[in-house]
Amino acid sequence: MIEKLTDQRNQIVNEITIGIKIVKMYVLEKYFDKVMTKIRTDEVQQLRRSLHIRVFHGCLQGITYKIMVFATLISLSSEGNFLLLDETCVSSITLNNLKNSEQENGRYKNQLYKSSSGVEIELNEVSASWRINHPLQILNSITLKFKSGELCAVVGPAGSGKSSLLNLLLQELPVDAGTVRLFQMKNGVPVNLRTTLGYVQRKPEITISYASQDPLVFSGTIKDNILFGLEYDQTRYQEVCFLVKDFKELPHRDMTIVGEGGKSLSIDLKTKINLARAIYRQADLYLLDDIFHGIDDNDSQFIFNECILGFLQGKTRILVTDHLDYLKQADTIAVIEEVRIPEKNENTFNESVGFAISQSLNLMSLFQYGIQQIVIVLSQITIMRRLIQFIDTPNEGPIETPNPPPANWPSVGQIIWRNIFVNNRRSGLSVFQNADLMIEPCWKVGVVEKSGADQTSIISALFRLVDKGTHGEIIIDGLDTKSVGLQDLRSNISIIPKNPFLFTGTLRFNLDPFQQYTDKAIWDVLGEVELNGITLNQWVTDGGRNFSINERKLICLARELLRSNRILVLDQITDGLDLNTKIIIQRVLQSYFKYCTIITITNHLESLISGDLILVMDNGRLLEFGSPYELLIMRINSHFDQIIKKYNQTMVECIIQDVIKYHAQHRRYNSRKK
Repeated sequence: MIEKLTDQRNQIVNEITIGIKIVKMYVLEKYFDKVMTKIRTDEVQQLRRSLHIRVFHGCLQGITYKIMVFATLISLSSEGNFLLLDETCVSSITLNNLKNSEQENGRYKNQLYKSSSGVEIELNEVSASWRINHPLQILNSITLKFKSGELCAVVGPAGSGKSSLLNLLLQELPVDAGTVRLFQMKNGVPVNLRTTLGYVQRKPEITISYASQDPLVFSGTIKDNILFGLEYDQTRYQEVCFLVKDFKELPHRDMTIVGEGGKSLSIDLKTKINLARAIYRQADLYLLDDIFHGIDDNDSQFIFNECILGFLQGKTRILVTDHLDYLKQADTIAVIEEVRIPEKNENTFNESVGFAISQSLNLMSLFQYGIQQIVIVLSQITIMRRLIQFIDTPNEGPIETPNPPPANWPSVGQIIWRNIFVNNRRSGLSVFQNADLMIEPCWKVGVVEKSGADQTSIISALFRLVDKGTHGEIIIDGLDTKSVGLQDLRSNISIIPKNPFLFTGTLRFNLDPFQQYTDKAIWDVLGEVELNGITLNQWVTDGGRNFSINERKLICLARELLRSNRILVLDQITDGLDLNTKIIIQRVLQSYFKYCTIITITNHLESLISGDLILVMDNGRLLEFGSPYELLIMRINSHFDQIIKKYNQTMVECIIQDVIKYHAQHRRYNSRKK
């Protein structure tokens, strides 16, 4: 019971840590504080009971040991027969010989596995779900066969279970029914390594390398992220870097420092790092989950030809993809539609344990107990250091204030930036320097980063995530945001984040954590984003990874449809999505957010030219702002003009023509209003 509670608490803490920005922007602090307090209270009660049992057991154990020693001495002395130390040596030698024999057998088995190569996979009527025997099956009666050394492509609509198939092979997804079989080839003969309903406990020596759909990037250099603890092989490493089109455009190449979660990198770079790590690892089976999303077509084609078909040739490769052009070069195509424990004789004693052995075993037990206590003390010291770090962390502003804003605030969505100065705590650089800016109600504002770095400084200022280093005023519908409690401020500004993170729980909780809306209202918004095939009680796990990235983005969009705020922030909302999902998002934005103030952060410049205002940033600093017509036509060689000219000539001409057309339409509309 206590282990279950501890696991649950650790899981929630881990999710809060990963999604801390989401927690703050959606004002979920009170909810998680309540949940964590409840779990911790139950955990402490279980710990108290467990401690009482341990104390009783310890006292009983000490008394029992003394009684056993006393009884043994009396029994042996009455017979005049003590077990001498020399007699114990025979047992010790026998045990050592047995142990050495087992080690030799283990080394032999390891050599057997290492000498084999190639993996063949068979799935026979396999059904699986994230919760064992759950009525909603993620995979239903799947029968597949992948031959050794083949390139196997897995295709299907969003949410059909393509990523779940890979999780099944990784033993992350429990098997409810059917048989999963993996073979490894030895001298052309298949050796059955796994065959069972689910998986056997004995792990065979088969190496699997996995590139996830959501790139995993951690703090350190790009090189550290690729090696991931493996030994450095210069030849293989250089070849891998070449295959993913290298990192020579970065200032420090592969020694560039990556921030936590790769926030400073584009989705293109994070995806390439994720792929490079997977192919650098020498494995028998490569699982590649939608590795081309966020990568342009030229790089995708090069990686597919040179890496998937060339570098990994001869390895079993399973590629989940929606690039239909690559299917003709696959050996197998899988289309997924919706939806004895060994008997042990118990180690009998023919004679009473001797006094010498008894005492030596007691000393070993005390020694082990001492080591255990040292480890516990060191662990507690580490925990105290972390607690002190959290205590010293500066507090945010108040969650609530005595004078809350009006119930319908903000009612129109006007945003005024007055003498804004923001200092970045990490870099020490000024993000905004006395910036003055007015965003009128219903304006559509685009934010673009000249250097391709992170553009979220404006989000941090708007949501007051950097209160300590912010000076000046941000006024929304006549109220200075510093005079508004964080709960009132953040709950009245909608955002769809770049990384659509979901929390463990039901889908309904993720859409409506405070239970403010009816089931009908929730079903209506799910219908608008075309997510009719899921249920409100469907369970979300591991940050939402049992949903595709397309589904997660649509769930976030549905959540904002429910909230119906007058200000909406879109953070690179279409990156890594398929065409159908992009169409759904554009339709919903044009239909339901027409009268909202929308701030769009994106690198797709062609999507900004129909807007009212464009902000150009450089490493988080505001360089210039103005209408698309002003920045492209009226200002010669503006920063925005320099960015646009990086496109090919045909694209540049089309963009300029569209800017002129939209400007003329705006002028005619404004003249009619007057």
